[in-house]
Amino acid sequence: MLRLTNSPLRTSGLKKNLVSKFNVAQRRLLVEMNGSPLPISTQVRLLELNRSGLHYQPIPHSTEDLHIKQMIDKIYTRYSMYGYRRICWYMNKIEHYVINHKAVVLRHMKEMGIQAVYPRQNTSKSEPANKIIPTC
Repeated sequence: MLRLTNSPLRTSGLKKNLVSKFNVAQRRLLVEMNGSPLPISTQVRLLELNRSGLHYQPIPHSTEDLHIKQMIDKIYTRYSMYGYRRICWYMNKIEHYVINHKAVVLRHMKEMGIQAVYPRQNTSKSEPANKIIPTC
């Protein structure tokens, strides 16, 4: 019985056109929570959305996170060779701000797209005095 009621929706091509034209945020707005002849589960399935995504409300960043990011940025601009461990040490010992290095500093550095600047290996630069040995 359920297949017979939904078969016109499947064969009409509306689903494919609707999903390809709109992004996820726009498709969430198309779901009618109250007063729709179709149940929410059917609407969500046709729009290829998750039901849990309809009720999600993002939490804004706290002022403490913004303060930590500003401190990390200040330390990084002064000492760009410091990685997340040394930045955490600097915040703990110098700034007297107790913080977890992995859960907080590393996560914020990844979000800001910064990492330590240090010299890498120079494996592609050859020494001109050395002989070149042919390989067979």
